[in-house]
Amino acid sequence: MSMMIPQCATFEGLVVVFVLMGFCDGCFITIMAPIAFELVGPMQASQAIGYLLGLMAIPMTAGPPLAGLLRDHFKNYYVAFYLAGIPPIVGGIVMFFVPLETCCRDTPTWRRTYEAHTHTHKGSSYCKNQVQFQQ
Repeated sequence: MSMMIPQCATFEGLVVVFVLMGFCDGCFITIMAPIAFELVGPMQASQAIGYLLGLMAIPMTAGPPLAGLLRDHFKNYYVAFYLAGIPPIVGGIVMFFVPLETCCRDTPTWRRTYEAHTHTHKGSSYCKNQVQFQQ
């Protein structure tokens, strides 16, 4: 959405973009806790959310000074807005391919690889929540 900001020629256009950005940000923050709860379980959910917020703080802290440097160099903020829009697009493309990976999990090759990995790492915390294959 930040890539749309330089495209807005009127104040009303900016308002529409900012309302959409606020809505999407609110949805992201709202869904973060249930996703963390499902991925790591109830005992580690608060720690996972803390790590996620800590990692989010890095670009939020570094972004404004870097945008200022880009503005000083290019004499406008367009490049900063366009560069800020690239990570969400890349993330969306990666997430688009996740279902393809999960549908390929029950192939014989994947099963042999998974069983070999779990056999060599018995007892590790990684293998405690093993996927149960349907026989």
